[in-house]
Order: sequence, then C-alpha cells, then structure tokens
Amino acid sequence: MANLTADTVRKYQGGVEPMFEQFPMTASVKAYQGSAMGHASGNAKILAGTDTVFIGFAERQADNSAGIAGAVDVTVRQRGMVELAVTGVTTTTAPGTTIYASSGNDFTTTSTSNKSIGKLVRAVSAGVAIVYFEATGLTSV
Repeated sequence: MANLTADTVRKYQGGVEPMFEQFPMTASVKAYQGSAMGHASGNAKILAGTDTVFIGFAERQADNSAGIAGAVDVTVRQRGMVELAVTGVTTTTAPGTTIYASSGNDFTTTSTSNKSIGKLVRAVSAGVAIVYFEATGLTSV
C-alpha cells in the first residue's frame, strides 16, 4: 500500500470518546479522509515514518493542493480505536504490541524508520487489527 488516493471510511470502534482538532495544512497537500496525519513546521501533512509527531486520522478530505501553507485546515480524529490492515499482525500477536506507520496508509509492527501511532487491542485476523491510537500531544508521557 501507499498513501491514500481516495477517501477511505475507517471502521472506528465504540468505547473510546473521540477527540477532534483542526490543524492548518502544509502547502500543496491533499489529505484524503482516513489518512494518518503528521505535523511538521507548524502544519499538518500526510504522515511519513520520519515525522516526529502523529496527530491522528483525517476525518474528511482537505484539499490544499493549490494553496499556501495554512490556507486550508484539516480536521483530525486524535483518539479512538480503529480497524487497520497491519503488516506483521497474526492471530497470536499480543495485545499491547506497538503499531507503527510508514505513510498515511501503511501500518506495521516494525519500528525501524516508522512512527508509533498506537497499540494493538486485538487481532481480527492475520493482517487486520483493532488499534487504540492517540495523537502524540494527548499522551501523558
């Protein structure tokens, strides 16, 4: 997989009160609904494994592809549980395993060059997991 090229409705689970926030977007970026988002130089962008801050998932599409930095805001879901395709997850993967992202739509159990986005709640099947996620700014550590 790679970054999303169309809006993707994520399957969010109940039991966790979601939090939403708006962030100005970097220039020349189109964020599709469902994209994992990062933060760099004061603006939101599609997450890359090298980003220092995970801010959540785009709640709906935000198109700043023709704008300057900050011309468009993106609304992100900063906390919740979501079903994701995760490379490395098997039916025996332990709850609490850290889940990482290398792009706005690539999720893995491998930490190398990837950004932590949350913890495995349970494996649905091989390669599919329920993940508890929390934006970096919400964590208490």
